[in-house]
Amino acid sequence: MKFVTLCQGWGVASAMFGRIAFCLYLLQFAGTSRIHKMVLYVLIGSQAFVNMLTIILIYVQCGAQVEALWDHSIAATCWSPLVQRDFGFFQSGESLPRPGDSLALIGFQL
Repeated sequence: MKFVTLCQGWGVASAMFGRIAFCLYLLQFAGTSRIHKMVLYVLIGSQAFVNMLTIILIYVQCGAQVEALWDHSIAATCWSPLVQRDFGFFQSGESLPRPGDSLALIGFQL
């Protein structure tokens, strides 16, 4: 569990770098179109901002006691898992589940 938790940030970052690299590739085809270049730069910036915020949220949810993420015997006050879930939905562009939706269908069990 320790290494799975520690690698979550790298997993988010690797997908982010792939999307940013593709946007940088598309900049070659934007030519002299200022609006196309601006859109791509906004996409790059938003990818970097949202995904870096996701990485930070992963590791600060238990405060200074990061070990509490994988060692449940440590007495730490961590955020509700719903914070991570809700931000994950925001990051992915999906809508939040409505009250009454079965969370088991989307991979969450509370």
